[in-house]
Amino acid sequence: MVDISKLPDWRLAKAAELAQDGVLPSGTPVKKGDLITLITITRDADAGLVSFVTPGAPALALNAAIAAARDAAVIRKGIKWKTAPKVKGKILDDKSLPALFDYFERAMISASFSYQALESFANQLIANDDKRRFKVSRRDGDKEVTANELERIASTEEKIGTYLPQITGVASPKGKALWEKLKKLKTVRDSTIHLKSYDHYSRG
Repeated sequence: MVDISKLPDWRLAKAAELAQDGVLPSGTPVKKGDLITLITITRDADAGLVSFVTPGAPALALNAAIAAARDAAVIRKGIKWKTAPKVKGKILDDKSLPALFDYFERAMISASFSYQALESFANQLIANDDKRRFKVSRRDGDKEVTANELERIASTEEKIGTYLPQITGVASPKGKALWEKLKKLKTVRDSTIHLKSYDHYSRG
């Protein structure tokens, strides 16, 4: 286990505490209990070669979803409605139109990134189990695939409902209330990402 107080940010991809003193490949000496993290080395258009602690994709997506949801909740409270003669229900106060559109934007961000967090989490666990072969059933029959292939061909529901339980030993959420929530989130996310005419304009 890693001492959480040592983490520079909870969103990093991987971290561990050294079990004993040693020396890194760079020649830097390290001590037992020191925190080590996964490092990304890449090239920046302005700075050239750069390195930084690798972020965890599920954590970035989840944090973006939470921040957008919080913003949406605050914005929604400030939206004003008014009654109008001969109109059923209430109509939007004209001054609240920008706030309503801001709310829609934040809701779209939260829905899409919430689902992305689940999908990237599933992919991460599958990738970590790269020695296993996975059985996949398709119309043309059953076949065994690698972790890398499974990431590409399996749906998010298949990953979470079938393959993650195999990897983690945790019971599948299928048939439970949590599974229904996942399906509802997928519906909202699909409506947000693959916007059809009926998703963005309710006629009548």
